[in-house]
Amino acid sequence: MIIVTGSNGFIGSNLIKGLNEMGIKEIIAVDDQTNTETHRNIAHLEIEEFFEINEFLDFIKGDQILNKDIQAIFHQGACSNTMEWDVNYLYKNNLYYSKELLGLAKRLNCQFIYASSASVYGSGKEFKELKENENPINLYAYSKFKFDQLVRKELDQEHGQIVGLRYFNVYGP
Repeated sequence: MIIVTGSNGFIGSNLIKGLNEMGIKEIIAVDDQTNTETHRNIAHLEIEEFFEINEFLDFIKGDQILNKDIQAIFHQGACSNTMEWDVNYLYKNNLYYSKELLGLAKRLNCQFIYASSASVYGSGKEFKELKENENPINLYAYSKFKFDQLVRKELDQEHGQIVGLRYFNVYGP
């Protein structure tokens, strides 16, 4: 079974579509439902269960999740508005939820593939994928950067099945 957060968004719904095309239908889809139109993105796709994000966070605190054979968590859910200035909202969605899901991946010993952002590099003149080039210039980028830092620390300690994808300018419905 695979967990996809941000399931109703552009990336999450296309990820589920791709998994379905590979014959994978044992999917737990998770999204926040604040945009009531995005359910259309997954209405035609095959999933096993759907959870609203807060319901899912409650669910994973218990032992029922241990009864599922979870192979991977694709954490694509986040506040993606780079102009968001509510630091509490950004941290809740881009840092704290992500920490909970990383903890779940460690607990289940499964792969954790998460959405980071190229915005952590800031506005440098030249792009090189180096730690010293990271220079987040807004709160959104900083919230993504903080989780990347946490992941680096976790990788150094024990869990090697973690991948962060630094997306550049994603566009879609």
